[in-house]
Amino acid sequence: MGEELYPITNTDLTWMKVALTVASRAEISKFSKEKPNVGCVIRRSRSKGSPAVLAVGWNGFLPKTPGEILKNKAAQYDREGKKHGLTKDLGMHAETNALRNCSESPEKATVYVTHVPCKDCAKQLVSHRVKRVFYLFWMDKSETSITLFKDFDISCIPFPSTSRSKVIGDFSSAFLEDYNICAGSTRKDPPESDSYHAYLSTEDSTRRTSSDRRRSLSDSDDYALKILLEEQGVKVDRILHEFHEYRNQHNIKIVGVPEKSPEETAQDTSDLCVSLFKEMGAEITMHDIDTAQRTAKGSDSDGPRPIICKFVRRLARDLVMSVQQQACKVNPVSEDTDVSKINISDYDEDSQEMTETASSTQ
Repeated sequence: MGEELYPITNTDLTWMKVALTVASRAEISKFSKEKPNVGCVIRRSRSKGSPAVLAVGWNGFLPKTPGEILKNKAAQYDREGKKHGLTKDLGMHAETNALRNCSESPEKATVYVTHVPCKDCAKQLVSHRVKRVFYLFWMDKSETSITLFKDFDISCIPFPSTSRSKVIGDFSSAFLEDYNICAGSTRKDPPESDSYHAYLSTEDSTRRTSSDRRRSLSDSDDYALKILLEEQGVKVDRILHEFHEYRNQHNIKIVGVPEKSPEETAQDTSDLCVSLFKEMGAEITMHDIDTAQRTAKGSDSDGPRPIICKFVRRLARDLVMSVQQQACKVNPVSEDTDVSKINISDYDEDSQEMTETASSTQ
């Protein structure tokens, strides 16, 4: 259950572990053994350099309530047979405390809570327009909360058994028992019913691919990374495009330059380029060139091998391109060579690689 509902990333695992650690700060179980200690983390969906965590919270009692009052009221409710009287009258849930502690609006934030929110906490999360709620343990009679999230199109996602095991596997059984983490909850999956154990918002639903692709990629690091990047508002395609542009912005291709010799070295080619650029009117030195070398000659070409020149600085490359029309009017080698076919153009390394690959497969 839940494994294909939404991919649980390493980031989700980490923040749920933080929520579980936060739960150990709660003291609710000291007064009610039937109540679990609950932890909650509210995280920005897009940090943009700001701290990722907006707030944390755990279940407890009204702020600054004296311990003596808690003890007296607990004893009173025990005498009256009110099993959960103290927590009902003075208790505050983890989600409420986390929202109260937020340094700024939690709108569109992601919430990690150890136990599925109750109806009242779900109302508060909905009123603050959080974007997504992950929970670790199911609590009985929580169906109303899921319905509420569904009505307001907010994702409520349970950690499936495999992901839950990864979280609690980092904590000892003694920790879970000493801090009463699992009281009243179950480590098993929520009931097998799409109507009330979970809900995926319209926005999150669109992120899922077809069922075949999801089955093949749901556990892959690449898919999890893409989901994470999209969550942060960064499109993978844009990153790849920017990388592509950066990779090629220093390169040019020069064709028609006669070769000094069949054994022309990279140093010889670089010297030739410097001479050519100076003849063209561009003051380029060897320090401006990262590397220059001849490429393999094409099958349909009888002329000299093309030169790929990569500059250290883009400014140097732009200087050469500003006078590229002068390339066929100068002679960097000797007066008796034909320079009419010299041409300088942008060089797309990725397109060249694809062209070479296609040629090799034909």
